Amino acid sequence: MTDPEQIHTIAPRWMNTIGSMFAMNALARTRCQSCGALMRVDLGEMVAAKGGATTLFDRFERCRMVACGGSAFYLVSRAIGREWTVMLRHAAPSAEMADLPTIQTGLDLARRSNS
Repeated sequence: MTDPEQIHTIAPRWMNTIGSMFAMNALARTRCQSCGALMRVDLGEMVAAKGGATTLFDRFERCRMVACGGSAFYLVSRAIGREWTVMLRHAAPSAEMADLPTIQTGLDLARRSNS
């Protein structure tokens, strides 16, 4: 029997580094585990700041939403309208992922402020 800790999800090669994602014109977002904010990620800026060999797998950053101190994980997609991949190899079970706050976008915030 294989140890579950040694099992890794096979990801397409273009997902391995931010340099390859940038070269493929992929899309990246962060999703906060505390407030649900979904934010765009500029892969070009990340390549310039961190180098093209950096990976987004199992990487977190501080949420950029004002007054939120949560941490955000990355999601990537090959193109608009395609499926998003959560960049967590050691992801929480899907039940825990379902317990995350509802995704909040700028459109959601605008609707709330107009009502």
